[in-house]
Amino acid sequence: MRKPIDKKSAILPMVTSARKKQIRFPSRAEDQGSSKRNAKYLTQILWNKINGSQEISDQIAASAVYGYDSYISSHDFVNFYPVDYYNYIKYGVKELMMTFQS
Repeated sequence: MRKPIDKKSAILPMVTSARKKQIRFPSRAEDQGSSKRNAKYLTQILWNKINGSQEISDQIAASAVYGYDSYISSHDFVNFYPVDYYNYIKYGVKELMMTFQS
């Protein structure tokens, strides 16, 4: 499992950590110090942190490369909604019976 990256509580510490890394290891590009370079460098650090925090098994990674589904199962599954089924049986069948009787 990984930490959720879609919540503000997870993003802010990540940005703070990336900024500290940017200060500790400044860019060595020709245009270093410019606002455009700083934005690109910070974005690259963040992108690496987000991608590096994902834990994907080798089987799932291979399945993604070969275009397979993210799961493999010997059985087919369907969603079952018992409340809707109960309401259909309780009310829907009565309505069907009434239409056939008339």
